[in-house]
Amino acid sequence: MKIHNSVGKNCTNNEIDVLVVRHLLKSTPYTNNDLVTSIVKYQEGYLMQGGSSFSSRSASGQIYPFDNTFKTLVGLSWSPDYYVLQPGVELTLSSLQLVKEMSDRFYACTSKTTNISSGYRGPGKQAQAMFDKITFYPLNTGTGVDAVRNEYLNKNLVDQVLNKYKEVKGGYTNLVGKTGDFSRFEKEAVVAMTRIIEQQVASGQYVSKHLYNSAFDVIKTGFTPTDCQFYKTIANEANYSMINEGDPPHLHFQRM
Repeated sequence: MKIHNSVGKNCTNNEIDVLVVRHLLKSTPYTNNDLVTSIVKYQEGYLMQGGSSFSSRSASGQIYPFDNTFKTLVGLSWSPDYYVLQPGVELTLSSLQLVKEMSDRFYACTSKTTNISSGYRGPGKQAQAMFDKITFYPLNTGTGVDAVRNEYLNKNLVDQVLNKYKEVKGGYTNLVGKTGDFSRFEKEAVVAMTRIIEQQVASGQYVSKHLYNSAFDVIKTGFTPTDCQFYKTIANEANYSMINEGDPPHLHFQRM
């Protein structure tokens, strides 16, 4: 776990940093309703009694991101992973480290685990994700195509993919209720959409940030509006933006 600013007496006391420190202090005998009192008791009771080589002999009631107090608190608190990768989700090492840091801070604020529903996508996975979103809606309407188009910023790139989808769909008539030729249609459409996305990537264009390792999605089921605001703040600290997306409801994170 990390804090970004000082916590305690006459400190910055960023709300999330405070919650992280309170969470870590729960692993010690020195937790107290008053934060400064808890920090002082920890510094007096552990650091100054031989638990660590405390650099100062006075308990300041202050904790800084890289000082001895914080380092020992993290060391005393065994921290499991507070995130879960859904089956098939891929993350690069740098993205995984970011997810761990953000989910740690989120858990300290909410006691809730982060469920990652999507991470890095190659062109094939990106095409499948777009196809699945389109066909989440009734196939005899344009609702799914419109929903996907609204979700992507670069309308030129997304239209290229959607036009290929519509071109393939035009060759099928027995798709009501995802029966009949749906399985064959899905395979043909995803392959065709994948080829378009591959061509875009080859020219250095990306319809989605999932295609270059900097985006991931979090299932928001069970999150309150306050939880989502915590996550938005945590994301912004890491220079990431958070977007509320639906069908199914999730939080989309991408580098600013």
